[in-house]
Amino acid sequence: MERVALDIGASYSKLVVLKEGSQMTTRLIKTEDFEKTACVLLRSAKQQFKFAKALYKEMQNILIGGIEYEFLDDKVIGDLMRFARVPLTRHEKSGIPCEIVDENLKSTKVRSIDFFKIYGIPESFVKNTIENLENRQHKEHQRREKQLADFKEKSVSQNGRFYKKEIRPCFKMRMEKGEMNHAQRLAWLAEIFHNGYNTPDKMLELCRQTFNDFIEEKSTTQIKDYFEHERYNYPPYKCETIRKKGWCLYDKCPLYKG
Repeated sequence: MERVALDIGASYSKLVVLKEGSQMTTRLIKTEDFEKTACVLLRSAKQQFKFAKALYKEMQNILIGGIEYEFLDDKVIGDLMRFARVPLTRHEKSGIPCEIVDENLKSTKVRSIDFFKIYGIPESFVKNTIENLENRQHKEHQRREKQLADFKEKSVSQNGRFYKKEIRPCFKMRMEKGEMNHAQRLAWLAEIFHNGYNTPDKMLELCRQTFNDFIEEKSTTQIKDYFEHERYNYPPYKCETIRKKGWCLYDKCPLYKG
């Protein structure tokens, strides 16, 4: 069991809510048929929890079938913590009880879990969805592994440090658009220096070819400062630093490890 989610809509103090939640959890765990009554059982491993979320989202999207519904709350799709509102509890804001209704929106009784095993989503649907999702994720993993291997082949050791021969995607993407903020432009100088643009003239020409707002005087000043202060003795930014700066492309980058 990865966690127990309790939806307690009440204006009590947090201590009261925590106490009641603890009592309920203890009672559930001691129940012999707990495994039968629980809606979702998840293993504690982080990767398996991520897969469970992906599976839940995949099944929901298949069942929706691409149809747009006016009142469908798509924000909860894939959210395991909103798997289901407990029947007959009251909404914390409106106070209206959550009811089980039939196809005519008339109140009906709460069915047993065995009822939904017969008339609910068939096991074959879940198994097929798991298989398709696993195959798709495996192919995506292989694709990214190949990209990473290709990247590693294009590497060079300089001054005892390891660099890429190729400018990284987070910089390339901004170069292609011709836009880059001031802080990233300064980091970009180190990136291009260690990728062959290691003279002021080469740097200036690349600036001219890259930026939509290129101003020769301003670029020359920045490049001159880079060399005068011998900033080339410092390595390019680490990927971790780039992520903290907000420049990372995440899944779009073959170097991203998640």
